[in-house]
Parts: sequence; C-alpha cells; structure tokens
Amino acid sequence: MKKIAVVLGTARENNFSEKVAKIVDDSLQKREIETKYVDVSDHLFGKSVSSDNEVVGKWAEIIDEVEGVIFVAPEYNHSYPGELKILIDSLYDEYKGKVAGVVSISAGQYGGVRLADKLKDLLHTVNFKLVHSEVNVSGVQKEIDEEKINKHLETLVAEMNSLV
Repeated sequence: MKKIAVVLGTARENNFSEKVAKIVDDSLQKREIETKYVDVSDHLFGKSVSSDNEVVGKWAEIIDEVEGVIFVAPEYNHSYPGELKILIDSLYDEYKGKVAGVVSISAGQYGGVRLADKLKDLLHTVNFKLVHSEVNVSGVQKEIDEEKINKHLETLVAEMNSLV
C-alpha cells in the first residue's frame, strides 16, 4: 500500500483509542507507508449530512487520496461510536476499490471483537474491500501492548496489500 488513512473513530474526550491510533500510525510510517491521520472529531456533521456539506467534501478528498483505511475504534455497548457511523455513511461510491481494516479497542478482555464484527458488516455494505485479519486491543485502560499491536498490524497490512 502506498497510502493509508488511519481513522480515530471516537470523539469522546480523554479516550484511550487515540493512543492506539497513534501507535498504528507510527507503525505504518516505520514501514514506509504514507499515512493520513483522521480524527473523527474533525469531521462531525452537526445537523446536515448532505453531499454538498463541506465536512463530507473533506472526507471524500481523504478517501480519494488513499488506497486503504484502517479504522481504530473503541467498542461502546457492543458496537461502534455513532459519530463513526455517520462519517462512514456520508459516502458510498467513493469507497469502491478501497481496502479497509479494523483495529478494535476495549477495556475488557475481548478487545472489542463485537465492534469489529459490526463495523466490518457496515464497511462491507458501503463498498469497502475487507481484510479478514483484525487487531483487537484489550485492557486498554491498564497497559497497551505495543509489540502485540505491531505484530497483528503487520498481518493486517500484508492482507490489505494483497487486495490492492
């Protein structure tokens, strides 16, 4: 892959997901992959999600310039954050041919596997090509195992490359 967007999928303040998203971004850059870091809080829509909305236009530009997207998001109540759903739903045709991967985060022991399943369903529905691999980060409020993230991320990126 030449360029990947790393999307922090929560706008909640003082979240633990940002640290994981930065680890993912740094890891990709060390692999000499150009990244575009996207914070969902910079793309909040307010009341309008029409295609002529300036926020939708900025998101469309980001999608246009990358080959793939890695969504880094926490599991909230067995699902993904609402602001991430709104961002993803704002486009459709633009995702065709783009590859997507998921890094899920949870304070619990399962690392957000329910988020990953539901998010993958959504990403498939809106035209992304999906990788089977995922990175599940558990116990995020305690200690984040950067080495484990990098190991699983290597597999995810290799699979993304095979789909480009």
